[in-house]
Amino acid sequence: MIGEGLFLDVLLLIVVFAVATIAFVRALFYWKRGNGMKDRILMLVLFVVSAYATVSFWLFVADMIS
Repeated sequence: MIGEGLFLDVLLLIVVFAVATIAFVRALFYWKRGNGMKDRILMLVLFVVSAYATVSFWLFVADMIS
């Protein structure tokens, strides 16, 4: 049986992975559309969120392994 702390960490991991995936897909959508400055800024923000969530995901995995 996994502890409550580990369960919450795994739940957070799932949320972070979902955020990274959604942000990346949305950024690609705005990159393809990209008609104005607002779209370009939103695209950059979504790529940054995606990168942050992805790095957080892999740091969590590395922490769980060690």
